[in-house]
Amino acid sequence: MNGQHHPVPVTILAGFLGSGKTTLLNRILRADHGLHIGVMVNDFGAVNIDSRLVSGMEGDAVDLSNGCVCCTMRGGLVQSTLKMLSRPNPPDYLIVEASGISDPIGVAGAFSTSVLRGRTRLDTLITLVDAENAGNPRLDQQLIRDQLQAADIVVLNKVDLITDVERAALRSRVETEAPRARLLEAVQASVPLDLLFDTDRQSGVEESLRAGSDASRSKRHDHASFASWTYSTPRPLAYRKVQEVLASLPSDVFRAKGMVLLADAPSLRFVAQVVGRRVSLDISGPWLEGDERCTSLVFIGLDHATDGAGIGRRLDACVTDSVILMSRKNLDQARRMRRADTFAASYRCEFEEPLPESHVS
Repeated sequence: MNGQHHPVPVTILAGFLGSGKTTLLNRILRADHGLHIGVMVNDFGAVNIDSRLVSGMEGDAVDLSNGCVCCTMRGGLVQSTLKMLSRPNPPDYLIVEASGISDPIGVAGAFSTSVLRGRTRLDTLITLVDAENAGNPRLDQQLIRDQLQAADIVVLNKVDLITDVERAALRSRVETEAPRARLLEAVQASVPLDLLFDTDRQSGVEESLRAGSDASRSKRHDHASFASWTYSTPRPLAYRKVQEVLASLPSDVFRAKGMVLLADAPSLRFVAQVVGRRVSLDISGPWLEGDERCTSLVFIGLDHATDGAGIGRRLDACVTDSVILMSRKNLDQARRMRRADTFAASYRCEFEEPLPESHVS
């Protein structure tokens, strides 16, 4: 359950009409994930909720036995989000199915407004593409381009309905129009839930933190073509080097998350997030007494394609025993954070060039 000081993560499902957004949403609603998820859609009637899952109803909201909450966006996205977050048992996660004719950047912008900025954070923007009809000249090609360019992850759905030649051409088009996005092929919107949900409950980060061992482990994912790898080390890492590694991961790594022990600020615990090609290193708070101070990162990628050992070697090269000095501005920020009663999980700490020791007070 999210504490009151932790922003609720948001995943946005975008894509033109018929791309498979509702099919994917129905998979989420039926899944046995046990998470308390708020789902907002433009047209509630399109969502096929199994009657066996419904346990209660309140206005436009439906309580589901698998932990989900679903409502429409009739009152506007910001208002609907506030209403959902104000429920007696608010969700730990939000999923928004954007209209097929909407620009997802505009949808994402709602969560950057002053009203929602401290209460939510954009986690993933996933754009689905109807592989069979993506090139239809009767479709709004500019809107499709806008939806692609906004994405962290692009799902080429219905690839079973096109030839290998058509698939290669479509992949080439998407890679050209959305170079920053990770590309995933799917049939009937079958997408691993770990690509949708940023949650320690699924990634096993907390268990890895408690283990605190120097190891690079891997395990098979529930989805047949995916696997996850875990990297752990108790030795501190250099911020800039870690940033470079995470920003240049292979294209078959779709997500990464974990705790990071930095030599730059050894008393603070950092959370690393990689979604598509978007990377952040955020302060989550101080290391507490009893914590196993270590770096533990989980990577999710294509099975038998990603060189997990190679990623581990690159991270090993980030290890440093030197204390790297922060700039005065960021040192002051860290000190203020250290004195605060609570720590915002979405606080962004960007280090500047280190100052000479005599300049840091």
